[in-house]
Amino acid sequence: MRRPKFAGSILILLIVFLLGIPAIYNLPPVQERLGWRVAELFARFKYALSPPEQIVFVPEEDSMLSPQTASSRSTPPAPLSATTTQTPTAKQPASSPASPALTSIPKNIQLTGFQHEYQTWNNCGPATLAMALSYWDWEGDQRLIAAFTKLNPRDKNVMPYELAAYVEEETQLRIVSRVGGDVELLKRFIASGDYP
Repeated sequence: MRRPKFAGSILILLIVFLLGIPAIYNLPPVQERLGWRVAELFARFKYALSPPEQIVFVPEEDSMLSPQTASSRSTPPAPLSATTTQTPTAKQPASSPASPALTSIPKNIQLTGFQHEYQTWNNCGPATLAMALSYWDWEGDQRLIAAFTKLNPRDKNVMPYELAAYVEEETQLRIVSRVGGDVELLKRFIASGDYP
């Protein structure tokens, strides 16, 4: 008679324990510490069962590109214009626009006012944006950005347009997104104080 009650009690405790594990695991402090380990364990298991095929990147030759594409790649980007004058000078005909005056790049510039934030698992985009926004006195953290940009918490990637959408829709700041720049262009923007 005691055996069935004892076995039933153990069975109930085992069920409560097994049902409680997911609830405990989904708590944010536990998820931050264990989530990446569990994800890596599942990834190793998945790749052991079905290994991905190896992809070798082979760049195309410029000669294989169309002439228009090849010439656009070899042309450097237009220099940054911090101040552009539209008045003609003695050496310049009135019909052509004035040449842009380039901002000289100082030896160093130090931007201050950023708040450092340690990145949580798979949150490089939200953490970086949070630190960048702190420069303009935004008071938030990467969790707010991640909740907006990663509707699925298992999403491992955030695209630049998603980060731009967060700034446009959730802050009082505005954003201009550009591609194809280089370090020199970025230095000129910072030196001019003209953040596009």
